[in-house]
Amino acid sequence: MLLLPSPDGWSLPRWRHPGPQAVHAEIADRFGLFVTTRDCLEGRGTSETASGAPRYYVHEVHRATTGPAPLALREGRWVTAAGLGGADLAEPGQREALEAVLDRAGDSDGGDRAQAATRACPPWTRAGWYAEAAAWADDRLRGCGRPAAGVPEQPFLRAWSFQLRIPVQGGGAVYFKASPPVFGHEAEVTRLLSDRFPANIPRVLAVDAERHWMLTDDFGGVQRTDSVGEAVEGCATMVPVLARIQREVIGDLPALRAAGCPDHRTLRLPELFAELLANTSSLGIKENRRLAEILPRFRGLCAELADLGVPDSLVHQDIWRGNHTFRNGTPLLFDWAESVIGHPFISLDVALRDLRSAAPGDDAAVRRVTDAYLRGWSRHARAGQLRRAARLAATAGIVSRALLWRSALHGLEPERARPYAGTVEAQLRELLRAPV
Repeated sequence: MLLLPSPDGWSLPRWRHPGPQAVHAEIADRFGLFVTTRDCLEGRGTSETASGAPRYYVHEVHRATTGPAPLALREGRWVTAAGLGGADLAEPGQREALEAVLDRAGDSDGGDRAQAATRACPPWTRAGWYAEAAAWADDRLRGCGRPAAGVPEQPFLRAWSFQLRIPVQGGGAVYFKASPPVFGHEAEVTRLLSDRFPANIPRVLAVDAERHWMLTDDFGGVQRTDSVGEAVEGCATMVPVLARIQREVIGDLPALRAAGCPDHRTLRLPELFAELLANTSSLGIKENRRLAEILPRFRGLCAELADLGVPDSLVHQDIWRGNHTFRNGTPLLFDWAESVIGHPFISLDVALRDLRSAAPGDDAAVRRVTDAYLRGWSRHARAGQLRRAARLAATAGIVSRALLWRSALHGLEPERARPYAGTVEAQLRELLRAPV
């Protein structure tokens, strides 16, 4: 940990910018160090954020610039958790928070406690992980005949993934993405879809299925708009493509299951729901009783949904405006981390929720997007049956999302799970208000 001198004692460097790219540039300028950000942790003790807790960035130093170290670095002091006790901190209240941060980063002498915290952390928070990932990406790019042409950039920080933008020779860039084990199927699922639907899925250049790594071509990013009309038009254009992909991958479900895609098939959901209720203890007694009473009706709902003629397929559980864009006017769908095998119409419900946030109260837009999606399934059932299936799938999707969040939060240490506290329970409470 780097401490800098101040009139009141030693203190951490403070950054003027929240994003990693700007922070990395400031570190390079002030200290002559090339770093990446391994983690961003929320501590306790001072009121530096809206939540009353400061944020601590955990960086990994990869190399120093040539020449003598900048004055700011020469005046600083490097300490470990063990040496923190001898440092006269300008803000004594930070000591406990910093010790906890170092424990959680796995860099202290905390023994079993520190090792347990490290196991519960995303893999990219481990020291040395970046070097392995960068070397893998460099090797695969050379194998593709597109060697790197510059230093990888870390464009942003995400709780559920680690991404790098790598410039390549000949112009342009590629993206490296690492997913945590709970979303480890994303790389293989995206590769399968990329091979099958090259016009609508980012091109996958390489995958390491065991380590959940993926290289994809840069597709230009999302073109964000504040126009309600453009949001409606974009969704109405995207959903037929989503429906076509879902129809055509029905035969690929064994391969998707083998890739680790979670199994939320319609007739299996009641069993998973019962197991979820048996292991959810933070709801009130009255709520638990009401949910238990819903179970038989939910089982009947799923049976009816399965009988309506639309088979299970791949479900994109996060298909909002941030996860689809357009390339030369053609819809491009990405970020398949939150994908499961289940009733495909759950994806329609996700898209409609986003549409309602973009165009609140616009029932005509909802009908337009619904019709555009359901037309793709007209060979499977009559129009009335498809609309009934869409209503039932919206309720089934609540349980599917609760299961996905339960899996995502399982095994996380309490401090990392704290920002998402109550997420599973919120889904279950929504189920109490849904038509079952």
